[in-house]
Amino acid sequence: MAEQGFAGQEAETLVFVLAPARTPAAIVGRLSDELRGVLTRDDVARQFDALGFEPLLMTPQEASVRLRDEIAKWAKVIDGAHLKGAE
Repeated sequence: MAEQGFAGQEAETLVFVLAPARTPAAIVGRLSDELRGVLTRDDVARQFDALGFEPLLMTPQEASVRLRDEIAKWAKVIDGAHLKGAE
């Protein structure tokens, strides 16, 4: 954003892998471990790099905090701009 002249602005492309509420912690942990294993493979890392992406490898707890923070941040932006959903 800064490179385009929008100093003080920040935006990222975030993709979260989510599981249904009340999924047992052991299953969430296993999914997280398996996903981390895939994302750290050399061939996968090269593909992400070629696309200009850098995976953020977070624990399920870290991802939950980040997702809550992002929702709160963008809710303020949407409310401040008086944006409404399509009807």
